[in-house]
Amino acid sequence: MDKKILASMLIVAVASMLLGAGTIAYFSDKETSKGNTFTVSTASPDLILQWPVPPYNKPERTYDDETGRPLPTLFDVGDIESGDSGETIVHVNNYGDVDGILYFNIINIVNDENTCIDPEQKLGDDSTKGELGAYLLITVLYGDDKWPRSAYYTAIDDVPLNNLEDDPQLLGELVYEGQGLDGKDIIIQWTLPASTTSIVQTDKVTFDIVFILQQKP
Repeated sequence: MDKKILASMLIVAVASMLLGAGTIAYFSDKETSKGNTFTVSTASPDLILQWPVPPYNKPERTYDDETGRPLPTLFDVGDIESGDSGETIVHVNNYGDVDGILYFNIINIVNDENTCIDPEQKLGDDSTKGELGAYLLITVLYGDDKWPRSAYYTAIDDVPLNNLEDDPQLLGELVYEGQGLDGKDIIIQWTLPASTTSIVQTDKVTFDIVFILQQKP
């Protein structure tokens, strides 16, 4: 297995046939990264550390809810400003016995106004709810780390975070490791466009990321 892996997540899919009433039940597994956070700065500081970042970390780290090692928070990004962007990469494997179809989902989005400072108030903002999730753009790519980026499948392309809540997005097939393959990479990118106004200053948004592997029919 290629050890040049940024972060590994163990995903197990088990297939079983339920006999009775002619029904086939497809089992699935999912992993969740909780508490991901973005916070906008009040001034113009640099972007805070992303997790994880190149070069690839060794030894390989695996995460699986069923074994008591849940996937950690993938983003904890603070003091961002208009024009900032970044990404993180999750390597996924299917250690089950059958091929699966992988989905990406964002849930539990909470927009926090934090404090409503003067530049926001001048744009008509109030202190009831943050706006960052409406402006933060998400892109998700899916492919093999041996491929050029141009060959990756674009599952989500610059979609506002708020628009993705509880709407699972198809990434693609993930074959089981018994076939001697080495999983795939999910590249999650974010951008706060340079055109974003002060209406998002001090705002914070938190959310959970769920990876779902569904047995392939």
